Amino acid sequence: MSEAQKRLYKTLLKNIDDGEEEDDELAKLSSQKMTPAEIYERRLRIERKNEEMLRAKAERNLARKQEKEEFKKKIREEKTRKREMEQRKKIKEEADKRIMEVELKTHQFFRLNAYGKPQNTGVVYFGDCLRDGDAWIPHGEGEYRVSGEVLYEGE
Repeated sequence: MSEAQKRLYKTLLKNIDDGEEEDDELAKLSSQKMTPAEIYERRLRIERKNEEMLRAKAERNLARKQEKEEFKKKIREEKTRKREMEQRKKIKEEADKRIMEVELKTHQFFRLNAYGKPQNTGVVYFGDCLRDGDAWIPHGEGEYRVSGEVLYEGE
């Protein structure tokens, strides 16, 4: 016999065995003195019960999948929120850095009043300078302003 014939023979034997199982089941039911309608009703009940079990299992699987999706969504939202916070922090740090640079480059001229306290003269220098402690000397690009008007600009 060829392989195909052997497989066909095995499937035929299996089908015969299945038929015998159905006959055995029918014999059991008939021995319980059940009418064909009762047998049919019992089979329907069993099928409905199996369907309900499958439906309940599918609902549990769906609920589990939804929980996983919600968890993943929460993680994605948290990552985007962290990214946005880092970007905002970086922008703020850059702005603070620019403000500090402006403050470092801005120097106001003053005179001491009769009590030894500084009094602004309205002259402001903005630009590069050489520092030594609190003292500074204009050096490089910059501009002098007197009461908001540019008096000198350049090097």
